[in-house]
Amino acid sequence: MKSFISNVIANYRQQLVNFLCLSCIQSVNLISPLVTLPFLIVKLGIHNYGLIAFAQTIMIYISTFINFGFNVTGTKEISESRHNKKLTDEIASVIYTIKFAIYLTTVILLFCIYFIFGYLIEDTTLFYLILLYAIATFYDVLFPVWYFLGKEQMLNISITNALSKLIFCILIFFFIENESNILLVPILLIGSNLFAISFPLFILLRRERFKFLIPNKSQILSTIKDAFIYFMSDVMGLIKDRTNIIIISFLSMSSVAYFDIMQKIIELVRNIFVNFNNAFFPLIVRTKRIKDIRVGVWSSFFVSIFFYLVVVSSSNILICILSKGIINNDLITFSIAALFIVTASMSSAIGLFILIPNGLQNKFLYNLFLATVIYLFLIGILFLFNSINLRTVIIAYNVSVFLELCHRLFICYKFKLIGYLFKRRDE
Repeated sequence: MKSFISNVIANYRQQLVNFLCLSCIQSVNLISPLVTLPFLIVKLGIHNYGLIAFAQTIMIYISTFINFGFNVTGTKEISESRHNKKLTDEIASVIYTIKFAIYLTTVILLFCIYFIFGYLIEDTTLFYLILLYAIATFYDVLFPVWYFLGKEQMLNISITNALSKLIFCILIFFFIENESNILLVPILLIGSNLFAISFPLFILLRRERFKFLIPNKSQILSTIKDAFIYFMSDVMGLIKDRTNIIIISFLSMSSVAYFDIMQKIIELVRNIFVNFNNAFFPLIVRTKRIKDIRVGVWSSFFVSIFFYLVVVSSSNILICILSKGIINNDLITFSIAALFIVTASMSSAIGLFILIPNGLQNKFLYNLFLATVIYLFLIGILFLFNSINLRTVIIAYNVSVFLELCHRLFICYKFKLIGYLFKRRDE
């Protein structure tokens, strides 16, 4: 066992460093809301916290549009062109141009909606929250995680990201006193995001000597075309991942609050595997070695089972701590929801390590489309039979993710890629 670990460290040192850096970024992004969550519930109340959770969901939709799949294509292209500075500058310039255009369009559209239809909006607090969280997505425009991941240089920017979230947490505890301060939450996030952006941009401009090159129309269209399939995959994943909270909001804001807490715990664990996959992706793209792919996929599977058991067994304590005892945990519902950790981790590893590197992007997109249709069909059935509740919505979602995994395994079998997962007799 000791020699196995030593070999893994020796063979995948750079990938493990990138994994740790990505984990630092994502863990801080997810832990900081968990740290402030009990405080906000007490100070703002369950209903207002539910409003924040709803507005944050809208922010995630906007972030997905801004990122437009560039976290995959940008990483891939920068990784393949890392020694050609002019080409990496062109890639980064095009991505920044598209991101800024999407961001500007979104913010202007929200302002137009408010000025034209503002008098019809009953809950202006919710709209202001959505608008402020939309402005906060400027972080997604400028934060070049795809650039440094492609270069396999994640250490420096992970530090500044962690510091920014620490500042955000301190500001929340210092400034939020009662329900009237609800709009300060996204405002403080905007401030901490500006700090998080500053250092990576400094490195990009000074150390990497990035020079913005005005892209032409063909470069923009080509980049959009290449990224579109990954953008659509993100959108369909988002429909499954985030529509739940919108549906649950029709039940009650207290249900939204419980679901949001539960989801944050699960996402914190799930992101360990997302970061692992992203850290190994540049290596897989370059080498396509069967050994590397097997290590990636099966490590995700077995470690995810371990984390599933840990998080479920400690769920009562976690929910009690994070809600200050206001919300009671439903162990069965939580256990069903947490299955996502195992199925999604395995499914994601197969998609990122096997399907995409082997040119099966269309099959990858079709797989996500199929899973989304199944999810929406199941939700429709629940509505038809008036069976919508927290547990049934979660079951419908997890069934769709499990079938997504099964279909990806079938694609591997159909295109004779199953050898990436299992050793053949002649090996």
